[in-house]
Amino acid sequence: MRFGGVLGHHLEMAIIVQQTEDAADALARAGEFLATRPVEHNLVLTILHDRIAHPEPGRYWIVADDDAIVGVALQSPITFFATVTPMARAQATALAEAVALAAPELPGVNGEAGTTAAFAGHWAEIRGTPVTPDIGQRLYRLGTLRIPDGIPGRARTATVDDHALAVDWARGFHADTGEPPLLDPDAHIRVRLAEERLRIWDNDGPRAMAGFMRTVSGIARIGPVYTPPEHRRHGYAAASTAAVTQHLLDHHADGCVLYAALANPTSNAIYRRLGYEAVAETLRYRFGS
Repeated sequence: MRFGGVLGHHLEMAIIVQQTEDAADALARAGEFLATRPVEHNLVLTILHDRIAHPEPGRYWIVADDDAIVGVALQSPITFFATVTPMARAQATALAEAVALAAPELPGVNGEAGTTAAFAGHWAEIRGTPVTPDIGQRLYRLGTLRIPDGIPGRARTATVDDHALAVDWARGFHADTGEPPLLDPDAHIRVRLAEERLRIWDNDGPRAMAGFMRTVSGIARIGPVYTPPEHRRHGYAAASTAAVTQHLLDHHADGCVLYAALANPTSNAIYRRLGYEAVAETLRYRFGS
């Protein structure tokens, strides 16, 4: 399959990169490819589905090599870092050239570590700008769930009464992890609450929260998981994650995934104890001074 609107074309490798600003169009063209690796592609898949359900400006790139789709990248919101699927080095560098034409002020790139390293290295070369490794994460997939014992409290679905607290905790999560702040946290939490995709661990009051994305291609992604500082070291994050995992498995997910910052050994240890197994490492690069 060949696409129109080509932004990057490496004749010697037959690599073609096409851009669209329509999430539904991107999913229609690349959905079958993305579904071949639903764990590694989950982040891109869920963002595409979310943008279709809740439209927001974005840019989407599809990479084809010898007429076969081999990669997808997106930037939405258009002030955020680009997110890329795993792809070969030559494909990542061709993608970097196409993105540089459409979004020269891109603040950075996030995805599988080898892919983003190739993308960022080529970006530094063609844009003449510094690139800096920023945040490393590990992608986990559930093996066999092990629910922790002896943690007081219970999980419940968050309600509109939890809105203000959830907004505050969402801000805390993004500050702690270095993730870009939500553009409109109030609206973000309203959607989560309306779609019942946020759960609270309650022990004589809210103690922690765990959210999740809609299940796509059989895989559900958990996050954010957050415990405010005054309630930490009581097992609430582990209990929340386990409860959400069980909830998703009970509601037709074939598997669950989540990301953990490599700089946080505590969260990584918690997820491994719950039965999550490492799949891959991701690395985010920041562009510019």
